[in-house]
Amino acid sequence: LMECGLFDVDRFMEPSCDQNEDKEACWLQKYIQMRDAMRRRAHKISMLHRQNSFFELLSESHATDTDPSKSSKPRMTQLESVQHTLSTIQKFVGKYQTNIGSHPFLAGLYRIVHLQLNPKSGSQRNSKHPSYIVRWKFRGSVLTEACRSCHGKENENDYDKLAYAREAIQVLFSFLIWVKDVDVEGGGLIMPIEENELGLDHTEPTLSFEIDKHISNANLQRILAVLPNPKRLDARATGTVEELG
Repeated sequence: LMECGLFDVDRFMEPSCDQNEDKEACWLQKYIQMRDAMRRRAHKISMLHRQNSFFELLSESHATDTDPSKSSKPRMTQLESVQHTLSTIQKFVGKYQTNIGSHPFLAGLYRIVHLQLNPKSGSQRNSKHPSYIVRWKFRGSVLTEACRSCHGKENENDYDKLAYAREAIQVLFSFLIWVKDVDVEGGGLIMPIEENELGLDHTEPTLSFEIDKHISNANLQRILAVLPNPKRLDARATGTVEELG
């Protein structure tokens, strides 16, 4: 009751209602306002928890991806690496494509690969030019909020509330590079969840990924072949893309 603001009943009994108003209706209105405020607060806390957990996973994956003790050979330059990337994408698509919550992300993956292979008309670079790189920017909430609806087939993610985001990160790092220095534009990655911070409007960080320049066009075609065509998806690609170089 104390957490919901109902422990101190006197606040609902104060003669603040107009004398001509129905006092019970006035008290009910105060209760509804308090209830809605608590729901907004709970939603914000849950959202920030998911977002912080997501960026911790992202940072861990980035640390592993850039670990000098690991293989220094560029990704998808060996048969085993190519097969691993394609398998990672295929498993993700097979598990989540039936859930519409994954469609903006899947469409975004298709768009960045397609644009890397097929530059927009009027572009000064062609897809074979080494300086031509496509960058994809999107909000992290596209993945964290989808965790609540993307449970996989037969609800296999019930035990892991961030399974969808974790597997999406695996797909991203399988052939894309996280442009970490760009993401600070969003005001930082980890958001505070202290009581006195909850009323503030935080700017959600933007994620930025680029196609790994070492990946050949032939392998990009292979990636495109295992991604669902946007015409078979029920949502537009999330985020924005820009051509660099």
